[in-house]
Amino acid sequence: MRRCRFVLKIVYCLFLFFYFVAFSSAEDVEVKLTTNNGNTKFAIQDSDGANVATVDSDGNAIFNKVMVGTNTTNATLEVAGNSDQFVIREKDGPADEKLWLIKADSGNLDIIMPDDGWTTWPVALEITRTGTTIDGFKTYGNFYIGGNTSRYIYDDSTNYATRFSSH
Repeated sequence: MRRCRFVLKIVYCLFLFFYFVAFSSAEDVEVKLTTNNGNTKFAIQDSDGANVATVDSDGNAIFNKVMVGTNTTNATLEVAGNSDQFVIREKDGPADEKLWLIKADSGNLDIIMPDDGWTTWPVALEITRTGTTIDGFKTYGNFYIGGNTSRYIYDDSTNYATRFSSH
């Protein structure tokens, strides 16, 4: 009799386990980390245990791959906030040539070349506008057409056009 009860309890537990697995779902999932200073993180790992996505307790998210527009023609990537910036980091680039920053601020679109330590932020290109009208397109440095140095239009050091040919 005891053995029969034991077997029935095992069958009942297995039934409950498979029932909850088959019919369980979650509409919202909340993860509470133990700090709010960026020292702890939530990670999603692949079957080998390698992180494919992490979010730290400061809200910084890191994804190994982000694919935009691969399956649909109307996919968008939006960067919004009070500091609207998009950073491109070339990990194997030369010293102080790894970072590019695309920034929208007060109607201007700037392409900026920060150094590796984020201490200097020289602007390479600035586009200004009023509404949908372009007000200005300014480069900081020499501007070349076709990559040929003998055909540059503007020399920032002399402030005039030189060595340009239409041929």
